Amino acid sequence: MYISLIKELQVHDSTRKGDQSAEQLKLSSVVTSQSTIVFSGTQIYSDAAWSLEPGQAVAKAGIGVFLQINGQHTDHLYISAVSPPVASALQAEAYGLLLAVKIAAQLHVQDPKFLTDSEVLASAVVQPDITKAGPWAIRPILAAIQTTPSFHPYRILKVHRSLNFKAHHQARLAVKVQDKPISST
Repeated sequence: MYISLIKELQVHDSTRKGDQSAEQLKLSSVVTSQSTIVFSGTQIYSDAAWSLEPGQAVAKAGIGVFLQINGQHTDHLYISAVSPPVASALQAEAYGLLLAVKIAAQLHVQDPKFLTDSEVLASAVVQPDITKAGPWAIRPILAAIQTTPSFHPYRILKVHRSLNFKAHHQARLAVKVQDKPISST
């Protein structure tokens, strides 16, 4: 099954005053693997494609999310999106994971495993103290990820880049078509 999903999902930066949330989190280890991984349940891969033009400080990034739903039958969902303007590839990756956890929450996915090829992001997002988690620029995004109902630190896994190729392809597709008008027939 190949599904195309086009829906605007509002991803907000929680740096505004009054956006305070606290949640007790368990610290988990980051798993790295270069071989094929087989999990029961749903795996949600996220990735980003991003680059700056000369003279730019920020740019929008392409985000790719790939859901593999393993049950009686295996179904797949491919999603391409564009991030808010970001200043680094790590911020783009963080927005990708934020989109993945928000999609899982919207679809009521039970016990999803979130897979990323960013070791820095995977390590930072599982930190129970957000003030010590990764570079300061991604902390508001990490806070938004951690307060999403589908997030649990033990479900975040770092995988080798070669296992994340479907999400990466969707991210590159988003970059390619981000400024092109959409028409329907």
